[in-house]
Amino acid sequence: MVQENKRKLITLLLCCCCLLICGAASFAVSARVHAFYYPWYHNMTTDGNWDHWADSTHWAPDNLPAAFYPMLGPYSANDSAAVHQHMQWLHDAGVGVIASSWWGQGSDSDMSVAQLLDVANLYGIKVCFHIEPFGGRTGTTAKDAVIYIIDNYGTHPAVFREPALGNRPIFYFFASNDTPDYQWASAWDSIRGTSHDAVVIGDCFDHARILAGHWDGFYNYFPGQDYSNWNSHASWAQSNGKFMVPPVGVGWNTSAIGGYGPPTIERGRGEYCDTTWSAAAQAANAYTSVRYVGITSFNEWHEGTQIEPAVPTSFPEGRTYLDYLPDGPTMYIDKTASWAAVLDPAASGKVQCEDYSGGTSAQEGVDYHDTTSGNSGGQYRNHRVDIQACDEGGYNVGWVVAGEWLRYAGVQVTWTNNTEIRLRASSWNSPRQVRFCDGSLSNTILTLTVPVTGGFQEWLTLSGIITLAQGSHTIYLVADEGDINFNWFEVRPYDIVAPLMPTNQAAVNITPNSVRISWQDKSFNEMGFKVYAEPGVGPPTTLRATAAANGVYWDYNGLTPNARYAFQIAATNAAGDSGKTANTVTYTMASSPSIGNNIACNKSVGVWYPAGTTFQFTNPAGFGAGTDGGSQYKVSRYTYAWDKNPTHTFNETESYWFSGTLSRTANQGDGAYYLHLRSHNGFNAPNPVTLDYGPFYADVTPPTTSASPPAGVYNTALNVSLAANESATIYYTTDGSAPTTGSSVYGGPIPVASDMTLRYFAVDTVGNAESPAKQEVYAILTENGSIAEVKGLSDGAPVRLGDKALYLKSGGTGYIEEPARFAGLRIEGSISANAGELVCLTGVLRKPIGAEPYVQLSALTAHGLHSALPVGMSNRAVQTNLADGLWVTAWGTVRPGSIIGNSYYITDGSDEAGIKVITPGPPSVSDGQFVPVTGAAGFDGERVIYIE
Repeated sequence: MVQENKRKLITLLLCCCCLLICGAASFAVSARVHAFYYPWYHNMTTDGNWDHWADSTHWAPDNLPAAFYPMLGPYSANDSAAVHQHMQWLHDAGVGVIASSWWGQGSDSDMSVAQLLDVANLYGIKVCFHIEPFGGRTGTTAKDAVIYIIDNYGTHPAVFREPALGNRPIFYFFASNDTPDYQWASAWDSIRGTSHDAVVIGDCFDHARILAGHWDGFYNYFPGQDYSNWNSHASWAQSNGKFMVPPVGVGWNTSAIGGYGPPTIERGRGEYCDTTWSAAAQAANAYTSVRYVGITSFNEWHEGTQIEPAVPTSFPEGRTYLDYLPDGPTMYIDKTASWAAVLDPAASGKVQCEDYSGGTSAQEGVDYHDTTSGNSGGQYRNHRVDIQACDEGGYNVGWVVAGEWLRYAGVQVTWTNNTEIRLRASSWNSPRQVRFCDGSLSNTILTLTVPVTGGFQEWLTLSGIITLAQGSHTIYLVADEGDINFNWFEVRPYDIVAPLMPTNQAAVNITPNSVRISWQDKSFNEMGFKVYAEPGVGPPTTLRATAAANGVYWDYNGLTPNARYAFQIAATNAAGDSGKTANTVTYTMASSPSIGNNIACNKSVGVWYPAGTTFQFTNPAGFGAGTDGGSQYKVSRYTYAWDKNPTHTFNETESYWFSGTLSRTANQGDGAYYLHLRSHNGFNAPNPVTLDYGPFYADVTPPTTSASPPAGVYNTALNVSLAANESATIYYTTDGSAPTTGSSVYGGPIPVASDMTLRYFAVDTVGNAESPAKQEVYAILTENGSIAEVKGLSDGAPVRLGDKALYLKSGGTGYIEEPARFAGLRIEGSISANAGELVCLTGVLRKPIGAEPYVQLSALTAHGLHSALPVGMSNRAVQTNLADGLWVTAWGTVRPGSIIGNSYYITDGSDEAGIKVITPGPPSVSDGQFVPVTGAAGFDGERVIYIE
């Protein structure tokens, strides 16, 4: 996780996890600088839960309820290594006192106090208590909390007591305005002068309430609150015997937890930090009532006020955290150290670079060397050294030119262990080299490179470890290259103890031939990491490499694909090695799919294959680990997809192939097919390099043929053309026999001069055959002659008639007659002519039993008008003498009661019954009406006249 990024190179925190010597324990921190500290974080490794790193909408370790991501990852406040690192950072920042959040007797924060005191004491850091509004907090229960803490922890040497205030312990009370003032006054009055007397500081800038609550001092937790009026508050406190703790801070950001509280305060690359610290330093300089400065906070990650190191971090689900870039993770530790030195120079242990030797009588070439005349900044000292006001408070040396140097006499080394020199510097646009010399300019003891900081007031802290004898030293700071600024440096003890064992070792198979071995750096003083690794399942005994200090991974290269390797890690420094991590085994990544190596097919790419073709895929290298005994590398399994897409995005829904032959068919119709492959190793980890194997072309659809003109009865000879819907060979016969690939091959129109049964089928270029063969029956007719001759034919006989008169048409039914008026005939089918025209027709004679015969039309054409008139006939003549289909006119009176549906009877007295008239719709006549009727004579169980 992100613990890997701990301590970037620009802030070389080569400091120990536990300063065991007394000299180091009291060195370079200020009791005037207090930082609010939160011991409420838990993690699964130490505590079995993720308290304060998870809630209903956040989960550790990826999605934390914070806008920034800690360098230590989601740590536990009960993890000794994490607490050691916190105290080291606080020590580096010059913080002498932490105000630890406390939520009541028996709470998690109470249970962490013992370890916190013990570790803080090792770093010379004192602890006071920030009393939160625990359940049931009143003035009385708050007083009881003070008594409990003093009784249980008050004798510990790390508990902060203020000598100038009666050596009493100090307590901050958050949200003190939530409790009535009289309760506070009563509580504090009751312990004054007793063994439980304490310095109590209320979270309130309301002067009247401070007096009413009998508070010793006041603060406000919100960073920078009312900073423009801090001088006014400090003045009031001094006049009223109180003291004030101004709340400096770096910003505010609760966006990750819903944005509660005040609006976001942007950090602005440290500008807000410098603004609030500057206001606090001014107030402290002007008023003795400003005894302490409170930092909100060291590690309140939820509210984004932390100065604890954070690192740039993002996770696959899209969560990206804020960071301190372009500065390093310890940016605010270093800024705090600079301001702590301004607030309390005597306690900081830092040497301000503008305080070179010689005082007001400093001489060029003796106490300093500056190549330009005059003080370009015009500040602080009246020599040639260029000094300006510093954004981090106080002054800094600027306009440094290559070859210039500064001398500092009387730098004391009181310890016997190693020495760390830390330098606060800046470089605008390119790295610059500087040196520290001891005793003379020729005795270089440390060389540092100041990286690009992005501006002359953008500061970074560099450090290095050296050996210096006890006693007084004259230190020279030499600029080998120019365009840099110097703020301060510090000479302090550095103790080497064996490093802590790294944890959370893991491996990522980054290629088939390499593995990235990673770990979590739990130590703070390692000089490197030993990596033990070898083939097999271990534990390994071969030392493969020593990774650099602060390293978090090493790449194991030159490996066999899809093979197992074991590894262990140990931290190391001059004091020895830590224990090894647990033995861990991983597989390298499997080889990516490679045609001919670990994938092959029995069919060729770019070739068309017919229906029923099976594409058989094999793995020449075989499935499993290692090689096939030669140069081809196995895979443990493939995931695959078989489809018609040229590319594929794998999403874990694909099928598995881990043995034997993979057979695929063209199951999605005609077209190009592809096999998409991704290989996996023995741990099922995929190789991201995939293969799209293809195209394999499949034509699985037989061709379809058609004939033009189609089957039917035709009056004259014709030519029949055959066509297929794709490139194909057409085979045919003309005698009605089944065609085969040995039959005639169609090459052009087929002549049809007489009746013919044509059968045919097609075979496409890949061999798909049309089945069954198609058939077309053609009849070429000669004219039958008269209607009378047609009526004499048998049922189903072909009919061809020409020059007949069409005299009645109703939908698909009509009547024709000889123009000479001696016979008529009903026709049915598609009648594409109008009554009154001469027509030619072909068709088939139909003779239904008990009904008049008719022609089922195949074709009908019109060719001019005819002038025939209907035959006038009596009812009796229609009944006895009329030939079917004759066009007639009859007259008569509508017989009363005969109008039924679409028919009625007329009578003219010549026939007793009259003649039945059938109409296409309800007749528009009435009983007794005399009407003429013109229509076709026919038979419908009796003789009738059909009219339109």
